[in-house]
Amino acid sequence: MATAPQLAATIDDTIAKGADVIIVRLDHVSFIDSAGLGTLLKGADRCAANGGQLSVEGATPVVERLLKVAGVAERLCRKPDEQT
Repeated sequence: MATAPQLAATIDDTIAKGADVIIVRLDHVSFIDSAGLGTLLKGADRCAANGGQLSVEGATPVVERLLKVAGVAERLCRKPDEQT
């Protein structure tokens, strides 16, 4: 499914509304491709540029492993109160 553009638009809208913490729930996500990973990472960069943080929660074991193998788990799976 082509949901990366929808996710990017939602992240952009949420940042524009002034949110400093964005949590993306992945409970029902069974797979993330490179477009999805790129969208999450770009969203995290945009949040950080505005003094905020984007993190993911509730990843299924398959998605969690993918995040770890891609080397982005530590960056995206932080709790909002954890410092970089």
